[in-house]
Amino acid sequence: MDIKGRLEAIDIIQLSYEIDTGLRWQGLLPEQFSDCKTAFVHLMTSPITSPFGLFTASVQALGEEIDWGDNEHGDSVARFCTALDTLEFAGLIRLDQNPDGNHIWYLPLVVKHLLPPTIAQLQNWLISWEEVPDSPLKSEWLDQLKSVAREWGPFSSRVMLEIAKMQAEKNT
Repeated sequence: MDIKGRLEAIDIIQLSYEIDTGLRWQGLLPEQFSDCKTAFVHLMTSPITSPFGLFTASVQALGEEIDWGDNEHGDSVARFCTALDTLEFAGLIRLDQNPDGNHIWYLPLVVKHLLPPTIAQLQNWLISWEEVPDSPLKSEWLDQLKSVAREWGPFSSRVMLEIAKMQAEKNT
């Protein structure tokens, strides 16, 4: 799915409201607030991230990719890191350092607002999930998917079945 498709699939107004609410009490200047929102959208739409809110990537690569350029507020990577610190403090992202130097990234709002529309897409999410190195964030992501899936009505039983199949295959 391309960037435009990923963004169209999200309830943009609700997601924007939740980001704003999470950042509102951080005492940010307007430029810092803008940087945080830009960084969050970048994490959702970058070609090196994933459409389901759990992925492995380096801060350096993501910061360079955003290319804010050098200015009085620092280079792109420094500005990106500052925005990440704020996003993490606000609970909008979670990071876990991977032994290879990359981070495991978890964006809780993505599972909440970007649900897989079909079982086939859910299966692709679970295949990609298996490729992420072991981390407590993997378990949190899966627990959140199960929780959100319970609200999907008839689709939820299929989701739970696919998750159970994936976990059974992993344990054999």
